[in-house]
Amino acid sequence: MSTVQSMNLARLLALEAATVIDAHIDGSGDLIMEHHDGSETNAGSALPLVPAASDTVAGKVELATDAETTTGTDATRAVTPHGLAAAVATLVPSATTSAQGKVELATSTEAITGTDTDRAVTPAALKAALNDLLSTYIYPIGSYYISDSVSTNPNTLLGFGTWSAVQARVLIGDDGGTFVHATTGGGQTHTLATGDLPSHNHAVGTLANDSQGTHSHSVYRDFDAASGSARWSFHTSGGTGGGANTSSSDGSHTHTISGSTANTGSGNAVNHMNPWRAVYMWRRTA
Repeated sequence: MSTVQSMNLARLLALEAATVIDAHIDGSGDLIMEHHDGSETNAGSALPLVPAASDTVAGKVELATDAETTTGTDATRAVTPHGLAAAVATLVPSATTSAQGKVELATSTEAITGTDTDRAVTPAALKAALNDLLSTYIYPIGSYYISDSVSTNPNTLLGFGTWSAVQARVLIGDDGGTFVHATTGGGQTHTLATGDLPSHNHAVGTLANDSQGTHSHSVYRDFDAASGSARWSFHTSGGTGGGANTSSSDGSHTHTISGSTANTGSGNAVNHMNPWRAVYMWRRTA
């Protein structure tokens, strides 16, 4: 005789708790069933139920050893990163200047140092090396950047340095005496002083005085003694027993004088600029 049990609340709750709501395969290949109450049941290995993986079917797979990966003939096992590295190391030689092969990339520091002969340079490392070359050896602090047509600040063009525009200046080499590096001087024009002039003379015109006209000079004589040297005496006016003697006339004439008193020159400033060509010029200050 069978025993009939009624489905009361307690039995319903127990049935619900034991109900399987999910399942998964763990790392050992066992099928794990998850119940409503959170408990799990291990149903044993599920691998016999999973097909082997192929290039057309998803499934279980065995990992290849390093040797199997290097041999390269196995078509049923999966390659691990370690096995791939071993195969590359064995099958692909290192690149040299005369042979193709695998190569390691150089860091920016290695590219800047420039002594490594085994690593390849990336574009980023090449740029870093070029910038170091430019900023350290070609355009160090104190150097000049000159362009005939580009007015852009060199920091924008080269990517380094602080640059100051140089305007209305020409460059001259340091001679260790008059011209010392980093000093400035000179000007575009100079007003000459008397001491700046060379020794010289001036060609002059002709000056003439006024005509004095026809004229004569009169002297007077008289008898101051009977005989001897005192017989004749000359006076400024007439005397006893004498008369006037008149000298000969010199006639109308002029006197020519060589020389000039006229001023010359204007005192304008003298332009002493060299032949020049204007460019954009910058000096690196930092």
